[in-house]
Amino acid sequence: MLDPVSVILTLAMNASKPIGTKLYLGNGILELHDAGILQGTVRTWAGENKHSIKLLNHPIIFACKHFFQNKGKDNKVPDDVIYLFTKAKEGLENLKHTYREDRDLHGCVNIYINIISSAIEMKKEAIEIYDMLIRLKLSDIVSMPSTANGGTSENGAATVKNNLYDELHRSWDSNKLKTIVGMLRELDTASPFGKKHIFVAIESFMMCIHEKTKQTAETVFEIK
Repeated sequence: MLDPVSVILTLAMNASKPIGTKLYLGNGILELHDAGILQGTVRTWAGENKHSIKLLNHPIIFACKHFFQNKGKDNKVPDDVIYLFTKAKEGLENLKHTYREDRDLHGCVNIYINIISSAIEMKKEAIEIYDMLIRLKLSDIVSMPSTANGGTSENGAATVKNNLYDELHRSWDSNKLKTIVGMLRELDTASPFGKKHIFVAIESFMMCIHEKTKQTAETVFEIK
């Protein structure tokens, strides 16, 4: 289970990475693989499937829905949130160039860019579209529990889904989000040497969230 906020943060980090950086998805964690002569070897050894990028669909939609539907006290989306999603969009633009030779992945990334753009521009129909997409692919997120007559309960699945993502979002309180966005802002003006160490700091910070995400998923799904 991917934590939606962590996905957006990873994409935002990619905005400060060179073209050619690729995504790696393993053990429920989304990471960046720097471009280089060893990139292909490392990804093959890790068993990476480039089409795992398609699994980002729901985390991105849920993150947009959460942050742009739940506005602040002044009925405005906080500047840090706008900045974070703008950077995530830039990171996706970099990915689009990276996957420019793969029509399938290029088109997939372009869809994500359009979803985030709609959220940033506060288009009224965006939230309704997000809800529709979530309902259409609900079974991809959780296994829908059986009803007494052998069918499936959409309400039951929706409850599990909402509880899980609500818990995951609570892992990112305002202080954590402010801290991580502050580090992302530092990347804008840092030297190559500075960026290297800021990336390490961000990744270390996020590992704590990844551990909590794993524990939350196990609790919600009652994994023994």
